[in-house]
Amino acid sequence: MILAYDVETANGNSIGSICAVGWILISGNQEIDRGYSLINPHCKFGNYNVSVHGITEDAVKDAPDFSQYWHQCLGSKMQQAVVMAYGAGFDMAATEQALFEAGIEDPGIDYVDALCIAQAYYQSPSYKLCDLAEQIGFSYQPHNALADVEALVKVVDHIRIQNHFSDIGALVKEFAKNPNNTKKNSYVPSMDSKKEFSFRSERCHEIVDRLDELLEGLRICITGDIDGYTRAEVEKEILLHGGKMTSSVTTKTDYLVVGTYADYGPGYISGKQQKALELISAGAAIQIISSSDFVKMLRGEMEPIKKELTSPLFVEEAKNRIKEGKKRGKPVIQYLDNGEIVKEYDSVDDAVVETGIHPKTINDTAQGKQKHAGKYCWKYKIEND
Repeated sequence: MILAYDVETANGNSIGSICAVGWILISGNQEIDRGYSLINPHCKFGNYNVSVHGITEDAVKDAPDFSQYWHQCLGSKMQQAVVMAYGAGFDMAATEQALFEAGIEDPGIDYVDALCIAQAYYQSPSYKLCDLAEQIGFSYQPHNALADVEALVKVVDHIRIQNHFSDIGALVKEFAKNPNNTKKNSYVPSMDSKKEFSFRSERCHEIVDRLDELLEGLRICITGDIDGYTRAEVEKEILLHGGKMTSSVTTKTDYLVVGTYADYGPGYISGKQQKALELISAGAAIQIISSSDFVKMLRGEMEPIKKELTSPLFVEEAKNRIKEGKKRGKPVIQYLDNGEIVKEYDSVDDAVVETGIHPKTINDTAQGKQKHAGKYCWKYKIEND
């Protein structure tokens, strides 16, 4: 069975300050149970968190705390299923921390990250959950734990159908033959709830807008430790603003965030950083940035690196081919769902340069392997069109 799962938290000082939980239990393709509950974390609520999900201290005053909800309901569900969350690093770290603070032994929860499933099986210009849901015609209010879970299930089921899996469980099993487990992952719960974790000042909306513009659609890889924050906290911030987390450095990587290595001396270069340097020397547009500067960007304390500087390598390659008179790809037509033509291109390379959409995505759409590329329909142009 699969348990689709999402949490909201009360503040940035403690990742375990869960204030709402939503879940849907799935067997095969059948929903067999669902639940939603406000949770009383017995702590102060941060202004930013409230602005995101709308849950206040007053709203949860009569709600169960996490320990009560775990024993009443959630614990038995999590132990009989593989948990699936979107940006699972945050949701599972929050759950581990909440268990630790409640004095409950972590039973060892198997889990998979639905964001990684989406990135592996679905081509999209944005991997925000709300954007993926919109692409398949499902509208909802983000940051409601149950609504987020409903959207998650819709998106994953759409991916399942596109890729011809018999049910969601089969898709998850194929993607994660050995799921992550809370007993084996890198998150270490801490009782230090005084640690500062707030990327935002009072200029909240201004910074949010800038982060959306900065991170939307970019592939980000992290190497080393980020002083003052857990990896899950930083990954959640990236995912909230449309960025994509990757576990390795490739030609598609936009940012490599370089942290510190306590066990090595100054000047140490990790394997990921070495790989990035090799790719950059070969022409890849990868930005290497220190973890301290990256956190300053997230907090709005320094100007972001211009997105134009992280132009994907495949766009540069298409530009070079056009310049050399070696265009690739058939003529293609870009059109809307209602059939209205947006633009005709002499080649796939021309479409790539103008739209920034990966050529494989355009070709796959034109060949009928998927419905959209960059929120548009595509087809090859034939004579007499």
